[in-house]
Amino acid sequence: MGGNQPIRANVRVVAATNRDLEAAIAVGAFRSDLFYRLNVFRLRFLLCGKKEKTFPCWSNTSSIISQERQERASAD
Repeated sequence: MGGNQPIRANVRVVAATNRDLEAAIAVGAFRSDLFYRLNVFRLRFLLCGKKEKTFPCWSNTSSIISQERQERASAD
């Protein structure tokens, strides 16, 4: 910020929403170019119901994602 020399950075962005962004793009309420840039790796979590039950549900989803990553890595 405030400098005039470029600085290389390796950045990851995590964004979350409960809105249907594809529908928002269709009505002009969300930019399609931004959606394209953010939608590189999509995670969809299971609906977990009550808040006190949320953590076990998310941990199960996390373990499924981790298992899929391991399977893809071993296939390469």
